[in-house]
Amino acid sequence: MRFINYRGLNLVKKLSKRMDFNEINLDQLGHGLIKLDNQWRKIKSPVQLITEASLFETGGRPVVRYLTQSVWPARQLIGNSTSF
Repeated sequence: MRFINYRGLNLVKKLSKRMDFNEINLDQLGHGLIKLDNQWRKIKSPVQLITEASLFETGGRPVVRYLTQSVWPARQLIGNSTSF
């Protein structure tokens, strides 16, 4: 979500991080679960988590999917509207 003409204070520095996980098995419906500890409890500004999942279909064709999720540190945040 973007707010036109509003700027927030970026308090998070160098949060970019790549994490690799062990292979998981999917159930009969094709669902799987990845568990990880909450590393975003102390953030002060919104961040986006990007998940990339790769798998092979039964015939061997590779499939890659992406999911982007916003993480907000509070229900409401303060922003400034610039006058220029």
